[in-house]
Amino acid sequence: MQILIPTKHLQLHSCLLFKTAIMIKLLSKYQRIQLDLLYRKIKDEVAFLSYSDFILSLDILFLLGKLKYYENTDRVEYIK
Repeated sequence: MQILIPTKHLQLHSCLLFKTAIMIKLLSKYQRIQLDLLYRKIKDEVAFLSYSDFILSLDILFLLGKLKYYENTDRVEYIK
Protein backbone atom coordinates (compact mmCIF):
# COMPACT_ATOMS: atom_id res chain seq x y z
CA MET A 1 0.00 0.00 0.00
CA GLN A 2 1.25 3.41 -0.95
CA ILE A 3 1.38 6.07 1.76
CA LEU A 4 -0.09 9.45 0.82
CA ILE A 5 2.52 12.12 1.47
CA PRO A 6 1.60 15.80 1.10
CA THR A 7 3.75 17.90 -1.18
CA LYS A 8 3.43 21.36 -2.66
CA HIS A 9 4.75 20.13 -6.02
CA LEU A 10 1.86 17.82 -6.85
CA GLN A 11 0.71 17.51 -10.46
CA LEU A 12 -3.02 18.10 -10.95
CA HIS A 13 -3.60 14.83 -12.81
CA SER A 14 -2.15 12.83 -9.92
CA CYS A 15 -4.09 14.65 -7.19
CA LEU A 16 -6.75 12.53 -5.47
CA LEU A 17 -9.10 15.51 -5.13
CA PHE A 18 -8.96 16.01 -8.91
CA LYS A 19 -9.88 12.36 -9.47
CA THR A 20 -12.69 12.65 -6.94
CA ALA A 21 -14.01 15.74 -8.74
CA ILE A 22 -14.12 13.80 -12.01
CA MET A 23 -16.01 11.06 -10.19
CA ILE A 24 -18.55 13.61 -8.90
CA LYS A 25 -19.01 14.98 -12.43
CA LEU A 26 -19.75 11.50 -13.79
CA LEU A 27 -21.99 10.56 -10.87
CA SER A 28 -23.99 13.77 -11.37
CA LYS A 29 -24.53 12.77 -14.99
CA TYR A 30 -25.51 9.13 -14.42
CA GLN A 31 -26.96 9.43 -10.86
CA ARG A 32 -26.89 5.62 -10.32
CA ILE A 33 -24.16 3.53 -11.97
CA GLN A 34 -22.43 0.17 -11.61
CA LEU A 35 -18.98 0.37 -10.02
CA ASP A 36 -17.11 -1.31 -12.89
CA LEU A 37 -18.72 1.02 -15.44
CA LEU A 38 -17.89 4.05 -13.27
CA TYR A 39 -14.26 2.90 -13.06
CA ARG A 40 -14.01 2.54 -16.86
CA LYS A 41 -15.61 5.95 -17.48
CA ILE A 42 -13.25 7.68 -15.04
CA LYS A 43 -10.30 5.80 -16.54
CA ASP A 44 -11.29 7.25 -19.95
CA GLU A 45 -11.03 10.78 -18.55
CA VAL A 46 -8.10 10.37 -16.16
CA ALA A 47 -5.14 8.60 -17.73
CA PHE A 48 -3.30 8.06 -14.45
CA LEU A 49 -6.04 6.43 -12.39
CA SER A 50 -5.06 3.40 -10.34
CA TYR A 51 -7.65 1.11 -8.81
CA SER A 52 -6.50 2.15 -5.33
CA ASP A 53 -7.10 5.84 -6.21
CA PHE A 54 -10.55 4.88 -7.46
CA ILE A 55 -11.33 3.17 -4.15
CA LEU A 56 -9.93 6.12 -2.16
CA SER A 57 -12.14 8.52 -4.13
CA LEU A 58 -15.16 6.33 -3.39
CA ASP A 59 -14.16 6.30 0.30
CA ILE A 60 -14.00 10.12 0.37
CA LEU A 61 -17.50 10.40 -1.08
CA PHE A 62 -18.87 7.72 1.27
CA LEU A 63 -17.38 9.51 4.28
CA LEU A 64 -18.97 12.77 3.12
CA GLY A 65 -22.33 11.05 2.82
CA LYS A 66 -22.50 11.58 -0.95
CA LEU A 67 -22.79 7.93 -2.04
CA LYS A 68 -25.16 5.10 -1.36
CA TYR A 69 -24.12 1.56 -2.28
CA TYR A 70 -26.61 -1.03 -3.53
CA GLU A 71 -25.04 -4.40 -2.87
CA ASN A 72 -27.56 -6.48 -4.82
CA THR A 73 -26.83 -4.60 -8.09
CA ASP A 74 -23.27 -3.44 -7.29
CA ARG A 75 -24.25 0.15 -8.03
CA VAL A 76 -23.61 3.45 -6.34
CA GLU A 77 -25.99 6.38 -6.23
CA TYR A 78 -24.87 9.98 -5.96
CA ILE A 79 -26.68 11.88 -3.21
CA LYS A 80 -26.83 15.63 -3.82
